[in-house]
Amino acid sequence: MFEGVFELVAAAADEFFRRIHGDVVGRLDVVAGLFGGMAVDADGAGEDEAVTQLAAVEGDPEPEVVVQLALSLGQGRSAGALALMQRILADSGDHPFVPSAIVTGLRGRELEFFESLAREAPKYGPSPEMKTTLRLLATAILREGDEQRLKGLVSSLGDAGQLPDWFRVAALDGFEPLVQP
Repeated sequence: MFEGVFELVAAAADEFFRRIHGDVVGRLDVVAGLFGGMAVDADGAGEDEAVTQLAAVEGDPEPEVVVQLALSLGQGRSAGALALMQRILADSGDHPFVPSAIVTGLRGRELEFFESLAREAPKYGPSPEMKTTLRLLATAILREGDEQRLKGLVSSLGDAGQLPDWFRVAALDGFEPLVQP
C-alpha cells in the first residue's frame, strides 16, 4: 500500500529544495552582477538605474541576498546607493553580516554614511546592529588616517554634535584600536 510513497516524497522534497536553492542563487547572481554588468561609468552615469534595480530585492526574505545586496551597493557612489544601504541597515541590520557588509562596501565614504546616520539617530535608536555599525564606521575612519575626516568624526562626537549618548558611546567603541598595543 505504501510502496514507493517514501521515494516520491523524497524526490518531491529534493526537487523543492533544489528549486528554492536555485532561486536564491539566481537572485544572488542578479544582485552581484548589476553594477558589474551595467554601464556605470566613472562619473556615475547609469548608477541610478542600477540602484533602482537593486532596490527591487531590498526586502528579499533570504539573508544571503540581502548581504550580497549590501556588498554590491558598496560599488555605487551615489546618494541613492547610500540611502539604500541605510534602509537595508534599518530593515535587515539584525543579520550578523549586514553591518560588516555595509561598512566594507563604503570604501572612503564612511564619514558621509556616519553623518547620514547621525542626522537620523533618533529614528534608529540604540539597536545592537546600529551600535555595531557605528563602531565599525568609527574604526574604519580611524584606520583611514585622513586627519580632516578624523577631526570631523571627533567633532561630531563632542557635546556640540548633540548626538544621543548611546550613539556617541557606540562610535567611541570604534576607537578601541588606539588603546591596543
